[in-house]
Amino acid sequence: MDALKKLIEAYWLTGSQNIKNILIKKIRFQNLSRIKKYHSNKKLPLKVLFIVMHSSGFKSLNVLREMINDKTFEPIIMVNPYTLKDKESMIEQIEEEFEHIKNMNLPVQIISSYKKESDSWVNIKEEINPDIVFFTNPHKLTYYEYYEELFINYISYYVPYSHQISNYGNYYPQYNQLFHNAVFKIFTPHKDDLIIHQKYSDNKGINVEVTGYPATEKLIDKNYVPVDVWKPQKKKKIRIIYAPHHTFNYQELPLSTFLRYSEFMKNLVEKYKDEVQWVFRPHPLLKEKLIKYKDWGEYKTKKYWEFWEEHPNCQISEGGEYIDLFLTSDAMIHDCGSFLAEYLYVNKPVLYLVANSNIKEYFNSFGLKAFEACYHAYKEEDIDNFIKSLIEGKKDVKKTVREKFLEENIYPFFKDKTPSQRIIESIKKDFNII
Repeated sequence: MDALKKLIEAYWLTGSQNIKNILIKKIRFQNLSRIKKYHSNKKLPLKVLFIVMHSSGFKSLNVLREMINDKTFEPIIMVNPYTLKDKESMIEQIEEEFEHIKNMNLPVQIISSYKKESDSWVNIKEEINPDIVFFTNPHKLTYYEYYEELFINYISYYVPYSHQISNYGNYYPQYNQLFHNAVFKIFTPHKDDLIIHQKYSDNKGINVEVTGYPATEKLIDKNYVPVDVWKPQKKKKIRIIYAPHHTFNYQELPLSTFLRYSEFMKNLVEKYKDEVQWVFRPHPLLKEKLIKYKDWGEYKTKKYWEFWEEHPNCQISEGGEYIDLFLTSDAMIHDCGSFLAEYLYVNKPVLYLVANSNIKEYFNSFGLKAFEACYHAYKEEDIDNFIKSLIEGKKDVKKTVREKFLEENIYPFFKDKTPSQRIIESIKKDFNII
C-alpha cells in the first residue's frame, strides 16, 4: 500500500495521466482480488462504514436504512472533517453534523472522527476495520486517511451527493476524478449519467450502475406521512422555500443569483407577509462563503440570517434531511443544482432563478430536461409574478411538462423496487451473497 500512496502523491504533484491510469488499474485489480477473497470467506455481517461530511449531502441515507433491517450488514456512520476550514471551525462543524445525525434517531453506531479527549483522529483500520466504505462526497476535502487511503484499502461505493445536472469543468469534477475511477462502484440517479461516464471517465464507466436516486424515495412514496415542519401561522398561507446556491463567485458553475436577489427576497417577505410564509434553505456552503466575501463579511451575513430566522412568517432550514420540508411546501424558488431535479419529484410549481442568459450551457442532458420542467425567472418582476400566480391560484401551466419529465426519467426506477433496494441487491451480488 505504501507504493500506491507514493503513486497518489506523485499524481497530485504532477497531474500525470499516465500515473492516473496506473492507479486506476492497480486499485481495480486489488478490489477484484478482495471481492474474490470475500467469496471464499463468507464473513457476515459485512461492516459498512458511511463517511459523512455534511448531513444534507448524505444521499445514501436510505441505503443505510435498508441495511439496518438486513442481517447481512452492520452499518456505521462516521462524521469526517472538512479540512478547508481552520481547525476550530472544522471541529465545530463535525460536532454540529454529529448532532444532526444523532437527532435522526438511527439505531446505528455514530462516530465522530475527532476524539476531543485526546485531541486526535480516529484510526479507521485499527478502530473500525470495515469491509465496505460508502462515500457521500467525491472531492478531496478531507484528510488522506479519510479519502484516498479508504478507496485504496477497502471496497468502496458512492451515491452522488447531487442529482448530477451539470457539465462544469468538462465533466471532470463530477465524473472523472481519480476517485470516480477508483471506487468499486458508483450508483447513479439516471441513465444520462451512465452515458456521460462512458464518454468522459477514464475507465469508461466500467464501475457505474444506474439505480435511480435513493435520496428521493420518500418524495414519491404514497404511504409516507410527512411531518409538518413549518412555523405555525394565524391563518393558512402559501408555503414557499427559497433555496439559494453558493456559487456566486465561481465562474466554472455560475448558478448563484443570491447577490442579485438577496435584498429583493426580503422585500417580498414583507410585501406578502399576509399571504406567504417562507423557509430559507441555503446551500451548506453559502454562509461561510459570504462571511469570507469582501462585500458581505461576518456581520452582514449574521444579520441576514437573523432576518429569516426571526421574521414571523419565516424560518431557516440548514443541514439534515429536507423530505418533510419539500412535501409540506407549496412551491420553491431556487438556483441550486440538485434541487433542479429533486423538487420536481413533488410535482409542485418551482421557479428557477436564471443567473445568466447562457445558463443552459452549464447543464448536462438530464439537467436540461429538468430545467425545461421549471418556471424561469430572469428578473425581479418574474419572481413577483410567480408569487402572485400562486396566491391567485392561477393554472399551473408547467404541470404537464413536469409529469412528462417524471414519467420518462424518474418513475421507471421506482416501479418494482426502490433505488435503495437495487443498491442492496447489487452489493450482495458483488459479495456473492444470495
